[in-house]
Amino acid sequence: MTPTETATILRQFNEWRLDRQPMPDPRKIGEAIDAAVEMIERMDGALESLLIRCDDSDSAMYGTLSTSFVRDTVRIARGEE
Repeated sequence: MTPTETATILRQFNEWRLDRQPMPDPRKIGEAIDAAVEMIERMDGALESLLIRCDDSDSAMYGTLSTSFVRDTVRIARGEE
C-alpha cells in the first residue's frame, strides 16, 4: 500500500468516526493501520541511520549539507520541536 493510499483510507476512517461518511471496509482500515505503522518504523530507522552517518563522516558524504542542517531536518521530520 502506498503512503497516499494509506493516508486516504485513514482519512476516510476518521471521517466515518466523526459521523461524516459511511464506514469503510474494516479490512482496509486494518491494512492501512499496519501500513502506516510500518512506514513510521521504516522512516524512523532511516532518520536514525542518517544521523549516525552524519556523525561518523562529519557530514563529508553529504557534500555541502551541514551537520546542523541534517539534524534540523531529522528533527522536523520526527515532529520534534
